[in-house]
Amino acid sequence: MTSSSTENQFEETLQLQNIFELLTIKGLLSQLYVAAIFDSSKNLFIYIQQALQSIVSTIPGSDYKDNLINFINQERPIEFNQQTNYVVELNRIINWTETGIQNEIKIFEEPNEQSNY
Repeated sequence: MTSSSTENQFEETLQLQNIFELLTIKGLLSQLYVAAIFDSSKNLFIYIQQALQSIVSTIPGSDYKDNLINFINQERPIEFNQQTNYVVELNRIINWTETGIQNEIKIFEEPNEQSNY
C-alpha cells in the first residue's frame, strides 16, 4: 500500500467518524426535545445532556462546538415561554448539525466521484 492510499484511507476514516458523530448528536438532540418538554422525562433530559457532553468533548474546537456546549449546559426549561425559546434554539442547532452532516457527506463522496472518470 502506498503512502497516499494509506493517507486517503485515514482521511476517509476521519470523515466517516465525523459523519457518525454528527448523526449521533442529531439523534440525541432530537430526543432532547421530548425530554425538555414532558415532565415525565426529567431524568431522560439529564442522561441525554450527559451523553451529548461526552460526545461534544471529542469534537475539535469550532463555533459549532462552542454553541453546542453552551446549549447543552442549559438547565431544563420549566415554564412554557422557556420551553418555547428552548425548542426554537434546539431546532436551530439541529438544522446546523444537519448542514454539517450534508457537508461532510459531500466531502466524503467527492473523491469517489472523481475516481470514476
